[in-house]
Amino acid sequence: MLKPTLFKKFFPNLLVLSLAGFFALLVLGRYHFKNFYYEEKTLHLKNIANAISDSVKGRIANNQSELLQQFVTAKSKENSQRITVINQEGQVLADSNKDPALLDNHKRRPEVELAHAGKIGISLRFSSTLNQESLYVAIPLVSDGKIVGVLRTSYTTQDFKPILWGYTWKVFWGSVILGLLMTALLALNFRKLSTSLDRIQEKAKDFALGNFNQPIPVNPDDTYEIGSLVKSLNQMALKLGQLFDEIERQRNERQAIFNGMSEGVLSIYMDGGIFHWNEVVCNLFEVPYHVDYKGIPLTEVFKNNQVSNFAELVKKQHFFIEDEIELASGKVLQVHGSLLKEVQGDSLGVLMVFNDISRIRKLEGHRKDFVSNVSHELRTPLTSIQSYVETLLEGNVEDPSTRDRFLLTIKRNTEKLHQITEDLLALSELDLEKEDGKVTFELTELGPIVKGAIKNCEPKARCKEIELEMVSQKDVFNPVNSRLIEQALINLIDNAIKYSSEKTQVTITLAKDKEEKNILIQVADQGPGIDKDHLERLFERYYSAENSQNKELDRPGLGLSIVKNIALAHGGRVNVESVQGKGSLFTIILPNLGKS
Repeated sequence: MLKPTLFKKFFPNLLVLSLAGFFALLVLGRYHFKNFYYEEKTLHLKNIANAISDSVKGRIANNQSELLQQFVTAKSKENSQRITVINQEGQVLADSNKDPALLDNHKRRPEVELAHAGKIGISLRFSSTLNQESLYVAIPLVSDGKIVGVLRTSYTTQDFKPILWGYTWKVFWGSVILGLLMTALLALNFRKLSTSLDRIQEKAKDFALGNFNQPIPVNPDDTYEIGSLVKSLNQMALKLGQLFDEIERQRNERQAIFNGMSEGVLSIYMDGGIFHWNEVVCNLFEVPYHVDYKGIPLTEVFKNNQVSNFAELVKKQHFFIEDEIELASGKVLQVHGSLLKEVQGDSLGVLMVFNDISRIRKLEGHRKDFVSNVSHELRTPLTSIQSYVETLLEGNVEDPSTRDRFLLTIKRNTEKLHQITEDLLALSELDLEKEDGKVTFELTELGPIVKGAIKNCEPKARCKEIELEMVSQKDVFNPVNSRLIEQALINLIDNAIKYSSEKTQVTITLAKDKEEKNILIQVADQGPGIDKDHLERLFERYYSAENSQNKELDRPGLGLSIVKNIALAHGGRVNVESVQGKGSLFTIILPNLGKS
């Protein structure tokens, strides 16, 4: 239900009040005008009576009845008043309007009774003699200290009534005109006030919506109170705008900090409702980010009992807690939790910071495998060398052929140790160069690099009668580190020769893909192939032969890991495709940044 406007609520009341005031003013004015008129007439009648009283007393004393009647009649005409003379017994001695002989005894008339008592009698009453309302003033006639009669003057009010009604109508119409003017002025002022208040109200709505940039316009015709209100509201809007801008700036800064963090941040109230979250924590738990979770229970959004239990533990322990949780997706998260305190010291909620340590845990596992594999690989040749050396030192081997066989075994294991050491040094050097930014690239034609790698591996290929075939596009240029690319190719070709059967073929291809976005360097062999279960981990450092029964994989080493790191150092990648019994295809994929 709409509330009435200011105009509708107050204007009718003020109008009724104004009309009531005018009516009261009319009645009161009429009353006072009537009283004033009667007072003036009473005074006039008194003055007439006092003026002729001595003449009347002289004629009464001399019993000059006829002269008294003539005198009274003359004076009545002169003053337009009725004059009556009454003796002590109430008998009318003379009357200006009637024959005294025909008049009743006036002793009981109110004004006459007062005059007989020595007072001035005044009475406004209906005259039975004149059959009209009259105003009477009677004074005692005193001679030698005795009241010898009463002199009464009177005035009929029939002439006053038209005057009174004329005054009343003048006052009435004057009040009506004044009332209409006041009503119009009142309505105009109310409209003006309502317009000003509507203007203020519209801007106040903008203020409520947070728009503080447009102040309320100042109208010079506004009253002092409205002007002061507008000024105060504009000052309030300015202060609120500055305050909201500061709050917004702080919120944006805080949000920027939270969003810029690599850690997931999640805070909840003591009742479990979510207070704050950032995009990282949403990504970690695979929940939408651009949703308002404010106040929603933690268990309804981040549906993970480990997180809920951790938050409850922080509430109970009241100190910093650290733990690890594992999600169903396989991610391992390190979580730190602490209580949030208000200024007064009361607990506000729980703050939890999540770090994704899945990669660290995976690398730790790989490191353990790597150390185990390297230890195993070093132990095998060292054990063999030690046993053969001890046998030779003991002098139990006298047969020259046996001794030569022992020495050749020692030499092979020594070469194996040397290769392991070289691979470790090469990989370590490559890691250091990448970290220090010392890997340099030059725009180079790749064909000669491929030919150099093939030439380096030809002696081993001839031993197994393996043909090394090169298929290459002409003039393939790209920014590369020639030494590293050659080393990667040597590793791939060496592996292809090592695990290919005799009298087979290894094909080395240099080309661009169809879109010419990438340069492809491929090494294809005709070996036994690789089980698909091991393709994903094939480029890990020292992926152990014990992980597979496939002879193709029955070799730990760092060669393929070196190839992978060299490709990554060039912004590329390495890929392998293999089908058991049909050979393998290793591909180094480099982004094409050169020109043909």
